[in-house]
Amino acid sequence: MTLDQHAAPAPWPPRAPDDSGMAGVAWCSRWELRAEDPIDWTATVARWVVTTALGQMLVNMIHLRPIEGQSRPPSIHLEGATHELVVLLPKAFVHEPDALIDHGPMIVTVQINLGDDAAAQKLAHFVVHRMVGHGDHPVAVASMLARGVKPACPGPAS
Repeated sequence: MTLDQHAAPAPWPPRAPDDSGMAGVAWCSRWELRAEDPIDWTATVARWVVTTALGQMLVNMIHLRPIEGQSRPPSIHLEGATHELVVLLPKAFVHEPDALIDHGPMIVTVQINLGDDAAAQKLAHFVVHRMVGHGDHPVAVASMLARGVKPACPGPAS
């Protein structure tokens, strides 16, 4: 087989990142649910693919409201929690942030009371921005959130 017979690799990065900084780049996933996807997936209100020197991570924010037809009710460990931040490792390098991504182990999860999905999306972006803009490890940011420390202005300046 000659080199010409091999398909060219997909260009990377696939599109301009939605956030970037001295420590990495991140894309807010534009993947949309399909009719055949599990109803549980509709709980995801924000999904980011983050690439730093630590490798790639998936930052998801999910709401903890019950969804009719879901496989099991949300497991709430913190009284009054409305959302859960979940940081996972992808099973393989993510070339396309807008595609369905198979994930591996969870790095950290923290439940928080945010009130609404818009605040949850901003907080997810804040976590991502701390990772790519300041080099913070997601466990450190999650620990801060778990202690009740909330940023005055979630997310980077617009």
